[in-house]
Amino acid sequence: MGNWLTTTCDECGEEVHYRPDWDVPKYCKDCSHIERDCAVCGSTMRIGRDWEHPPKVCKDCKDEFAPKDVRCRLCGHTFTLATGIQIKCKENGWELPTKCHDCKEKYSPKDVDCRSCGRSFTVSASRQIKCQENGWDLPSMCEQCRETLAPKTVECRMCGEDITFSTNFQAKLKAKGWELPTKCQQCKKDSLAFQAAINALRDEFPFAIYVEYEKRGILSREVVAVIRGKRSNDVVAEVKMQEEGIFITERVAVSKDAKTNKEIARTREEKVGFVLKENAAKTQDSRTRKTTHTTKMEKKGVIEPRVVPTTVRTDGTEVSPVRREPLGFWERLFGRR
Repeated sequence: MGNWLTTTCDECGEEVHYRPDWDVPKYCKDCSHIERDCAVCGSTMRIGRDWEHPPKVCKDCKDEFAPKDVRCRLCGHTFTLATGIQIKCKENGWELPTKCHDCKEKYSPKDVDCRSCGRSFTVSASRQIKCQENGWDLPSMCEQCRETLAPKTVECRMCGEDITFSTNFQAKLKAKGWELPTKCQQCKKDSLAFQAAINALRDEFPFAIYVEYEKRGILSREVVAVIRGKRSNDVVAEVKMQEEGIFITERVAVSKDAKTNKEIARTREEKVGFVLKENAAKTQDSRTRKTTHTTKMEKKGVIEPRVVPTTVRTDGTEVSPVRREPLGFWERLFGRR
């Protein structure tokens, strides 16, 4: 064969002819290429046996996943998605990156102290980005505290309506050492006028009285204060909250005689004071149209002081509050003595 030289194939051992100015071939023509499946589409492709960096994908897939420019969803700058990254995302079922390298570093996982229990927890990069996109604050409580202080619904102890407390609201109360409210917003607003009207009835009857609360109504529940004689246990009066006005309405506590159903008094809340305004409930006799009692929230007690509604007459003397006195077992059977 003239200037041709001969060697053997490393794979099959057949003779391979080559010229002196060529590199010595390692494989024959048949063994020089092998078949491999494309990592993306699975089609068969031929690659050189001695290639240092054999391709993992076919030409069609390489063209499909050619480098593309993408705009970062956080900072708006353009960055390039390499073919390898696109293929890796395809293989693992991941979504393509939507944020640049700088934003990834900026939103790297960070440790935060829980504002409820004080323990440290990690806020992931994806959570930080989600908060940034939606304009939310970063989480300030650990997962355990969020579960413990998960939103809960309780019944108002006055009207029975549902009250829902959010996680943040519960956390704020816990930080201040306060208990959860037991009244809804409406009952809380009505409480001063309601209690003032009840206390004012102390001067209406010449015998000891106590109060029981009843929930009435089906669609909208209302609270009715039932005033009973302490000895007879008979109902002597009732107090209800009513709305007055057409364009501007206000809540008024109305007291009525249980036997005659005649109105005894009306109690409404208003601001009093010249410099420092404070809430007060004034009770007006329905017969004379004169103010008979004024009720304010005052701090009582020395060891365990608490704020309670205090009712005074026009002459400045204080009225002892009308309290709840539920019937005991024997009293329910034989009545009060």
